[in-house]
Formats: sequence, structure tokens, C-alpha cells
Amino acid sequence: SKNQLKDIPEAIGHLYQLEFLSLAHNQIAFIPDTIGYLTQLNELDLSHNQIQQLTSFVSQLKSLQVMDLSHNQLESLTSRIGDIQTLACLDLSFNPHLRHLPAELIQLPFLRRLELDGCSFASSDSPLNDDHFSLLSPTLPHDPPSLLETCARLMIKNENQMTERLFDYICSYQCCTHCRSPYFESYVSRIRWIERSDLFWVPIEYRLCSAHWTDENDRLYASFSFS
Repeated sequence: SKNQLKDIPEAIGHLYQLEFLSLAHNQIAFIPDTIGYLTQLNELDLSHNQIQQLTSFVSQLKSLQVMDLSHNQLESLTSRIGDIQTLACLDLSFNPHLRHLPAELIQLPFLRRLELDGCSFASSDSPLNDDHFSLLSPTLPHDPPSLLETCARLMIKNENQMTERLFDYICSYQCCTHCRSPYFESYVSRIRWIERSDLFWVPIEYRLCSAHWTDENDRLYASFSFS
């Protein structure tokens, strides 16, 4: 902490037995993918930096219980954070550019503490329409996925052997919030507001591989149909 660091070396991934890592109060803007190799890490403090985006490889931190990302410049949060099933405490406070949270976050079984003070969306006033979906949710075109993305989705679903040409592309896949099927660049976004126990309203983003639903009634119907 407090070393005016601007970069984290990729070699940090070699510290396999590391259990606590604090890089707070620096000038770090980028987190290398190799941080995902720290599978024994219990606590990660990246607060008071300049981080705008969190690598999806944090999903490999299978022992992580506490993560502090407060006082950064986060614009979004990777949906792969939902793979950290051990996460109990997440501090996202004072990230003024953070617009919403991934829906996978509310599915974490052990998450007990979520700090959102100082985020622009944290409000005690209800921003909802009648079906709990934001009136400000953008109307997105439902463009079909590209041929490349279609092939990559099928290869992951069917566990086919992949060509070397597709390997890097396939490694970038994300999972649909609803059905867990893979998607790449093409997805449908739905913003839903939920009320926290402390009476704050939080926007949750569902990223869908296709238009599974358009409103709250559709969402409930699709959820029961899928289960």
C-alpha cells in the first residue's frame, strides 16, 4: 500500500500461496489477468486506485472472501464475479461512474456485506415503473450474433474440439444470466431495480444471450419455465 504504484507486474501470478494482498492507495489503473492464479487468496484490497475495469479472471479466485474496490473509477463490474462463490464482503463504495451491478452478484450464497456508499445510483427514492424495470433502461437492438459467435457458442455447448483460430475468441465468453448459455459480443441487456434491506435502490443488469424476457412478468414466467 501507498507506494505510488502504477502497474501490477504479471509475475504476481506466481505467488500461488498468497492469502492476503493489499495494493491500496496507489495509482493502479489495470489489473493483469494473471491475478487469477492466486487461488489461495482470502482478501484483496485494491481500494483508492484508478481502476476502471476488473478483469474477468477474478472468477478464478476460488478462496476469496473479502474484496475492497472502493474509491476507484469503475465503470462496470464483470459478471464473472458471480463465480466467486466464497465472497462474503464486497466494497464498491465511491465509484462515481458505476452505473449498475451484474445480476450474478445477488446470487452469491455467502455475500453478507455490500458497500455502495458514494455510488451515483444509490438512492432511497424508488426509480421504478410498475414492473420493476427501469424506465431509463435503453432500448437495445436485437441484432443476431455473428457467424463467428454462433460457431463459438455451439462449440462450447457441445464441448467440441476447437481450432487454434477460435481459441482466443472462445476464452472471452460470458454466461447468460438466465440460462447460463455462452455469449460473446452480442447480448441483450435488461436493467432491474431492487431494494436493499437498508432501503436503498440498486440497479441490477441482466445480460442475456437472447431476449428471454422484456418485463417483470416475462422474467418470472421465464424463470419458472426454465427451472
